[in-house]
Amino acid sequence: PGESPPGESPPGTPPKPPSHSALDSLDADGGTDAANKHALAQQQREATDPPKPPSEMMVKAAARLRAAAAAGHPIPNEFVDCITCEVMVDPVIAWDGHTYERDPIARWLQRHSTSPMTGENLPDFTLRPNHSMRSQIINYGEKLAREAGH
Repeated sequence: PGESPPGESPPGTPPKPPSHSALDSLDADGGTDAANKHALAQQQREATDPPKPPSEMMVKAAARLRAAAAAGHPIPNEFVDCITCEVMVDPVIAWDGHTYERDPIARWLQRHSTSPMTGENLPDFTLRPNHSMRSQIINYGEKLAREAGH
């Protein structure tokens, strides 16, 4: 009495989550080997499958924003790459959670293992497209075009 059947949690105790082989391997080695293997696999995929170039719509939007900035129109800071100080055309998210222009951050990561924003070591150099930022830049470029009557 009072004991749970084998494989079940005692009453009032949250059940143990189901096992997953990838999670079990992370637990076994502290995550280091599995994380390194994952990062290496991602880098190999990126080397064999290069990113697509920015769309014509994105290039036009960035050009509108750059022209507006040159004319003194305020541009949201989040649209500007911290490395080049230019409006981004191909925004990507790095492991540090910050968004950068793809080519400058890729060059940075070839020479450094740290975040250009925080200076902290980056355990993963994977760059992922920031579709949300891309959409915001395109929408802002379209707004500028409407305001200019184009």
